[in-house]
Amino acid sequence: MRLPSKRHYPDYYGIIQQPICLDDIKQKIDDGLYNSLDDTRQDFDLCFSNAKKYNQKNSQIWLDAKFLLVRPLFALCCPDCSPLAEICKQGVYEDDGKEGQEEWRWRR
Repeated sequence: MRLPSKRHYPDYYGIIQQPICLDDIKQKIDDGLYNSLDDTRQDFDLCFSNAKKYNQKNSQIWLDAKFLLVRPLFALCCPDCSPLAEICKQGVYEDDGKEGQEEWRWRR
């Protein structure tokens, strides 16, 4: 996915201070520009945080971004091949209804 058109969505660039999109992240991966998995994760988090900040709460894009922010990335990419997949499947998503308070917690 690409960044919104500056002509069609000029307000986006006033609201979002660090625009980044999935196409940008893919290009950085292809170009070998990430030094670590954590650097990659930070860009994904920024992308999804931007989507939540700009889009109307509870819109489909907002809900998708919310889900992707709290879901461990490796579980989305390869839910059955990761050695941590079984642990991830035991994670419990908790949302207390307060913006920014969602998180994954592990069952004990």
